[in-house]
Amino acid sequence: MWEIGRKCISIHSKRNMVKLIGQSDGIIIPGGGNTYKLLYYLYHFNLMSILQTVINDGMAFIAIGCGINIACLTIQTCFDVPIIQPPTFKALSIIPFQLIPRYNKTFNAIYHKQLRLFLNENKDYNIAILALYEDCYLIIKDNTILLKGSGGGCIVYRDYKSEKEHVLVGGLLSSLLNN
Repeated sequence: MWEIGRKCISIHSKRNMVKLIGQSDGIIIPGGGNTYKLLYYLYHFNLMSILQTVINDGMAFIAIGCGINIACLTIQTCFDVPIIQPPTFKALSIIPFQLIPRYNKTFNAIYHKQLRLFLNENKDYNIAILALYEDCYLIIKDNTILLKGSGGGCIVYRDYKSEKEHVLVGGLLSSLLNN
């Protein structure tokens, strides 16, 4: 476990979630859940707009697992089982690309066709998909994205083309912000 030097409050059972978010120093959306369920409840409790506002205004934001999926443009590239239907697949759009956490070359080869289909169906939008290997994370600040960790790198899918770019840990990915 890691410490962030701040008191953390879980708001999932609080009455005034919007007010608590507005008064926070940062937002942590942990993993371990289901992306469809998380997105459903963010819409259900009217939290999407306040989260987009405070994060885009510079509030610190840490996302893990399904939290990473909802930071993207859509949840259409997550590999969770859809156990509940959110009103839309549109996510927070905090980052202007799709991000796949915990990417494994062997296991995720199964999903390669799904990713290509997603890109082909959205080719007019010039969407990129960044797939992170285990133990990698991104630091995004201003107009800079830095790949950190010890997982050895990631794969970037751009547009609907079949080319892949391998990015090493320590690599800058800022071009993804300009998609």
